[in-house]
Parts: sequence; structure tokens; C-alpha cells
Amino acid sequence: RVYQQVESLMQNEDVAEVEGAISSIEGMTDPEALKDSVKKLVPAEAYDAYAKYKRLEKLQDLDGDEILSRSRELDAFGLISGAEKFMLNFPTLGVGVNYPEYTQLSLSGVPVNGVNIEFTPGKFYLALTGGKTQSEVIYDTAGQAQEAFHRELYAGRIGFGRKTGAHFYATVMYAADDPNPLVVDEFNTLAPKSNYVIGFETRVPLIPNYWTLDAEVLGSMLTGDREAARLQNSDIPTFITELVDPTISSFVDYALKGNMAVMIPESGTRLQAEAVRIGPGFQSLGAPNLRTDLFRYEGKAEQGIWRRQITVAGSFKEETDNLIEWKSATTTITAYGVGLGLNIRGIPYLRLNYNPYTQRSELSNDSLQGTSFGDSQRVENRTG
Repeated sequence: RVYQQVESLMQNEDVAEVEGAISSIEGMTDPEALKDSVKKLVPAEAYDAYAKYKRLEKLQDLDGDEILSRSRELDAFGLISGAEKFMLNFPTLGVGVNYPEYTQLSLSGVPVNGVNIEFTPGKFYLALTGGKTQSEVIYDTAGQAQEAFHRELYAGRIGFGRKTGAHFYATVMYAADDPNPLVVDEFNTLAPKSNYVIGFETRVPLIPNYWTLDAEVLGSMLTGDREAARLQNSDIPTFITELVDPTISSFVDYALKGNMAVMIPESGTRLQAEAVRIGPGFQSLGAPNLRTDLFRYEGKAEQGIWRRQITVAGSFKEETDNLIEWKSATTTITAYGVGLGLNIRGIPYLRLNYNPYTQRSELSNDSLQGTSFGDSQRVENRTG
């Protein structure tokens, strides 16, 4: 609908008259001065048509969350109906099998057979998810029969702001298996699990359109066996034990993630830094593919030169595990890279990259003392 109005205004004589007046004025770069000069050369209704044309041009490429944030402008031009404007408050409205995406650390990549709703009237944000994530079935994997529990998951987010802009959200999630153990055979029994996750996520535009900070902190409690003996600990407040019902198989941990991005369009500069810490005991049944027990930090820089026809880039990343020294060895991965891009008009583009990679696995001092091989157990692999 926006395109249709833009196409119509492109053929409008008033718009053509204003564009002709603008082209006749040379050497004037100040927008307000140019606007005042053009208004003196053309009728008021012609300039109004041109102003509408330019505003509509900016609305042509709206997508996703942008459509919702600019709905008032679309409504002012008569481009959306009342029913459509109301439905824009529901960016997500799913019934059946859904794949909710909260964050990579909390809820991502797990199918939920139920409901998944996002409700965003104005600056308010609310998301609700609930349903079954797996059924009690026996299935065959690599020729072996395995069993799975009936598991249900419930999650919610509440806060203020758009996901793509400044916001602050609180997230909670609960997932649990049926409490009855599954007997695989006479020697093996599967224990039912339960999982609580609670956290906060924010995005702060330190300098709007230039400098943005994202941060997330989450805590989790995973109970490996819901039917195990209840945990008795006077140091834990009673209201907490009554709320989460911990057993001797329960453990807690936390995850942190921070990201800072700087983008300067005028100079073609992009900078990004990120740090992630996911404890070995942090578990979310809503993010089954999440790697845990790692600390990673990385940085990237990119600069455009010569009207952005030449791009130089650099990056660095280091990642390590065994955060609480619960394993016999610690693995450290180090990678950095430099790149050059040539995109000169009129000739084929060229990309050059150099990305060396080092992986080092080192036994702890206690483990080294317990073996006669000593430093020969220190392993280092390099890949260019």
C-alpha cells in the first residue's frame, strides 16, 4: 500500500514541480534553508504533496517490529485498518507447534506444542509460552530403544520497550517431566527432571543510532531427580524451598552475557565487543543445544576506506572451559583474524582473510602430579 501511494505521488505534478525547484537551487546544503527557499518558489499545496511523498518513501522498507513502531504514521496516511492496527500489537500469535525465541541462553530451539504469544501495546511488552515439549514415547536411535518423559514447559517475559530498540525485560521459565520414573530395563531407570530459570535482559542505546549496550543475566536450578530425597538446609529460606522444592539432586548456577556495538555510518566504522560466561551447572531445558562451562570474550573492528570501496577488518576471540576446575584438563581456544575487502566499482571484488586458530589442552597441576608423563600431557593444536 505504501508503494502504491509512492508510485502515485511520483506521477503527481506538484511533486515534480517541487523537485524541479530543488534542482534549480545550487550550493545550498542546509536543510532548513533549502526548505524555506523552495517554499517561496512553489504553492503551499505542492510542497505539502512533496512532504507527504518524502515521508512515505521512508516507510517503504519497514519490516517486522518497525511496522509496529511506525503504526501511527501508517494510520495517519490511511494505510492500515483499525483491525490491522490492533493485530499489530501481537507480533507473535501461535497455536500448535511453536518455536519460541526468547534469548539463546533462556528459551531457544525447542518445539512447544501449545501457545506462544507476544503482546506489545505501546511500550509495554508481554510474552507467554506454554505447552508440551516432548511426549512419553519409546523411540529408536542408532538401533537402540530409548525412552523420553512427557515434559511441559511454561515461560513468560514482561517489561518495557521494543526488542529491536531500548528495552528491559524480566524472564521466567519452568519445565518439568512427569514425576513418575521411567523403567528402561531391570538395571536402568530414568529420573524425571525439573528446571527453573529466571533472568533479566536489557538494551541501552548509550548514543542512539551509534552506540548500543546489551546485557543479560540468568540463574537456573536443575533438579536431576524430582523423586529424590528433599534437601534439608536451614540456610535456605523456607519460602524458597516451598517454591522450587529442591532435592539432593538439585544444583544452581548462573550465566552472563554482555555485548557492546558502535556503528558510525558517516565514517564506515563498526566496532563490537562481547563477553559470555555460562557456568558448568547452568541448565535450561528450553535451550537444549546451549554449550555450558565456558567463558568467551571477543572483539571485532571494521573500517571502510575510500567511499567504502576498501574495507579492512580485524577480530580476536578467546574461549576457555573448566571454570571451577571440576575436570582434569582445561581447554583454551584462541583465534584472531585480519581481512581486506576490495569492492572497487567497475572491477571484480576481492576478499582476503587470514584466520589462525590455536587450541590448547592443559592438565591441572593436581592431574599432572598424579601421572608420570608430566608436561607431555600438555597438548596444543594450531590451525591457520
